[in-house]
Amino acid sequence: MPSKLNAYLLSAVMLAALLQLAPGAPVVDAPTDTLAGDTSGEEEPKLSDLLRDLMLDKTKRHKGEFEDEFKDVQYLILDNYKTSSLPKNCSNSSISEEVFLHSLAHDLLIYTVILKFVEKEFPNSRIPKEARVNGGNLISLIKGKMRNPEQVTALTSSQEEVLLKDLDNPDIFHRKMTAHSILRQLHYFLVDCKIEINKRSPSSDTPSASVETQLASQQRNMPSKLNAYLLSAVMLAALLQRAPGAPVVDAPADTLAGDTSGEEGETRSDLLSTSPVLTKVLATTQRHKEEFEDEFRDVQYLFLDNYKTSSLPKNCPKSNFSKEACLHSLAHGLLIYTVLLKFVEKECPNSLIPKEARVDGGYLISLIKGKMRNPEQVTALTSSQEEVLLKGLEDPDTFHRKMTAHSILRQLHYFLVDCKRIFNKMERPRRSIANRIMAPVTFYHQKLKR
Repeated sequence: MPSKLNAYLLSAVMLAALLQLAPGAPVVDAPTDTLAGDTSGEEEPKLSDLLRDLMLDKTKRHKGEFEDEFKDVQYLILDNYKTSSLPKNCSNSSISEEVFLHSLAHDLLIYTVILKFVEKEFPNSRIPKEARVNGGNLISLIKGKMRNPEQVTALTSSQEEVLLKDLDNPDIFHRKMTAHSILRQLHYFLVDCKIEINKRSPSSDTPSASVETQLASQQRNMPSKLNAYLLSAVMLAALLQRAPGAPVVDAPADTLAGDTSGEEGETRSDLLSTSPVLTKVLATTQRHKEEFEDEFRDVQYLFLDNYKTSSLPKNCPKSNFSKEACLHSLAHGLLIYTVLLKFVEKECPNSLIPKEARVDGGYLISLIKGKMRNPEQVTALTSSQEEVLLKGLEDPDTFHRKMTAHSILRQLHYFLVDCKRIFNKMERPRRSIANRIMAPVTFYHQKLKR
């Protein structure tokens, strides 16, 4: 046995040496800086850190300021005051680094103009001015990382005028809510940009870095002689596994399958099925049955099936429907319900349920659109479409109108229950299926089976 071991060891060392001399292999004693590049000198600050320090730390204070000023108004209500002039989110992994930086700088230029309107509406707040000034500094830093920074040009005076004119409104409360909404959207825009920047420059020691990236980093930072010794040891272990009488050693399963935790890229709080918004709006609509039975003690809840209206949205089909199409269908259905709830609010003025459901429903629509590839295809109903919907609910009989309103709330609850079922199905982890299909098989077993 010892002579066989010596032979195996000699074979492993010779193979390692040959591999080091193979075409394209690194020179054995090459200095590490020629392989990894010159890392001397102070490390340049990351763009994501600059974005955080200059702007994100400022904009995240806005929620506290808003809630101090409007104690009885939910922060989510600001979604109802979004303006069409706000830039879209910047997450788009398909574009080049140069185009991404250009887009980011251009969008920040738009925000610096819109923030002038916010400063005017909030003369006592430091946030809009700090965000605008630091936004300008961040644009300069971004341009410093571009090959063609001259292509990022400031908006003309006429473009600025159009942007600011779009925000004009005679209603003081509406202007104030619009200004708050701009600060809120700016914060989420910056969060989205930070995520995209981190995606584009993952560090080798983070979970998001690929195995190939980590191995390449290790090879650059490890003396190449050590690589040869490690390779020899690995080859020797493989050869020893083939020696007569050698015990079979199973590699840990996780070294083969890889860490599958978080493979969906979402935490529980990011899932639509466990969203606090969905949970809240479901709890709100669930209260309706009790309210109805308190008001109409001699009428069964099922009686409302007789007052269904044809304008109610259809539930998402259970099969033969893509995820994108289903999310579009659910978001569009909720948009219809937010209009129908205006009729319910009018018929049930003493109930808080219709208003709460309408506001939270609007936010749920935003969450659904955030999961879509083409959220811009979900558009709000036009004023004429709303008018047709509400006109279809008119009836001279007061009792009929009231029963129709209650029926809408009942059907909304079942629609939301169906939404939760669909979200659960969509977000079911793929890992359990993959584990059933692929049992862990070790490298050494594969060798022995041949």
